[in-house]
Amino acid sequence: MSMIPPTTSGAAYRAIPDEVTMNTDRFLRILDRIRERKREPHGDWCCVAFALTLAFLFPLVTTQTYKAVFNFKPEVWESFVLLGVSLFAIAFVCLLGRWVYIKLRFPAKSSEQILAEIIHEMELSDG
Repeated sequence: MSMIPPTTSGAAYRAIPDEVTMNTDRFLRILDRIRERKREPHGDWCCVAFALTLAFLFPLVTTQTYKAVFNFKPEVWESFVLLGVSLFAIAFVCLLGRWVYIKLRFPAKSSEQILAEIIHEMELSDG
């Protein structure tokens, strides 16, 4: 009578290693790829608010008189346009200020700077 050992499914458990060794060039390349994937559009909301400000300002500048449409008087249309211009102009200024603050407060780091910080942290944790 022969015993056949039980078989496993082929998926073996692999633990995350405690130490990772990698040359610097490969690490910098991985960092660059991660930064490219995570690159988010910053400051685009400023452009949207500015475009909406111009869009609301356009009828105010191009038309002399507003027509009565949907039972709204021309004064109502003009006030609506002025309200839209002012709201989106305020939004534009606020978003632009936020964007400038983020750019000045948190400047983008290069891959070499990130590597230097990681090495510095590793030296601190070892010592």
